[in-house]
Amino acid sequence: MIAYNYNCSLVIFHCLTDRRCLSIKMIILEAILKYVLRFCKGGLLRFLSNQETATAIERMLRRARLSMKFSEGFHPHPKISYSSAVATSVASAAVYALVETEEKEQQLLSRLKKQGVQTLQLLDAWMVEDSNSISDFIDGYEFHLFLPKTNYHANLPDGGLMVRKRTKKGERLLSVSEAFQNVSIAALNKYYVVKYMQHFDCLVPYQEWLRIMILADGPEECGVYAFIKDGVLGNTTTSFILNRLGGKENVRSQ
Repeated sequence: MIAYNYNCSLVIFHCLTDRRCLSIKMIILEAILKYVLRFCKGGLLRFLSNQETATAIERMLRRARLSMKFSEGFHPHPKISYSSAVATSVASAAVYALVETEEKEQQLLSRLKKQGVQTLQLLDAWMVEDSNSISDFIDGYEFHLFLPKTNYHANLPDGGLMVRKRTKKGERLLSVSEAFQNVSIAALNKYYVVKYMQHFDCLVPYQEWLRIMILADGPEECGVYAFIKDGVLGNTTTSFILNRLGGKENVRSQ
C-alpha cells in the first residue's frame, strides 16, 4: 500500500463585485510521487564515469517524457538521487535511481525500455513511499569477479590480511573480513568466479582482491571481468526488498 502525501499551496483570487474586493481561497494539492528505477550498464558503456552515466539516464527520462520534479533556483535540475558510485570499467545491473515526478506515470516500464541506449537499459521500476530515500533500499553491492585460472589461484585469504580503502583524507586500512563479506569461489571451465558483498562504508576497489589472488607471474588485470549483480541492504538484495512492496502500485503490475 502506497500512501500519498501532498504539498499544499495557497492561491488567492481577487475580484470586484459591487465595488467590494472579495478573496476566494483555493487549496491546490500537489501529489509527491517517487519511483525507484533499476538500470544495467555494460559493454563499452561501463567505462562511462558516474556523472556521464547520470547524464545518460536523465536524457533517457526526458525522451520518455516523464513529468520529473525540478529543484528551485536559477539552475533547476531533476530531482534524482543515485546509489553509490563505483569505479569505471565495472559492469553493473544495480544502477539504482530514485526519481520524483509531478504525476503518476502510466506504462512507465515500457516507455523507458523503449529509450534504452545500447548497453544502458532499464531493468525494473517500482513506486515507493514519498518519505523514502534511496538509502532505504541499498547500502552495498553484490560483486561477481571472473578471474582467468591461468593468472589467479582459488584460495581464500586470511581474514586478517589488510586492504586499502581510498578516502578524501587519504587511505584507510581494512581487514579482508571487513571489506569482503559472504565470500565464495566457484570454478568454471577457464575462470574462477568470486562472489562477495561490500557495504558502502567499506567499499574498496576490486583490484584489492586481485592483488590477493594473483599468481606471482600473472599479469594483473588481463582477462578480468568485474560485475555487480545487485544492490544489497544488510544481507538482502535490493530487488527482493522492492518486489516485496507488491500490489497494483508496483509499476510492473500495470
